Amino acid sequence: MSRLDAETKRKLREMGVPALVDALDIQDEGLTMGLVFEERIKLAVDDAHAAFTHSKVEGLIR
Repeated sequence: MSRLDAETKRKLREMGVPALVDALDIQDEGLTMGLVFEERIKLAVDDAHAAFTHSKVEGLIR
């Protein structure tokens, strides 16, 4: 469960980064609680980038 409120999530989606919202939502609070902000964002961006790359590859395969 993400610590982001609904308005922040809406703004991120409006900006075209729904994968980042999803990545932040799936972060395990128990595992990421001890991480500093930069580490949590890095993990979320890595997850969002992986989803982005995967969808690009899927599109090329079709």
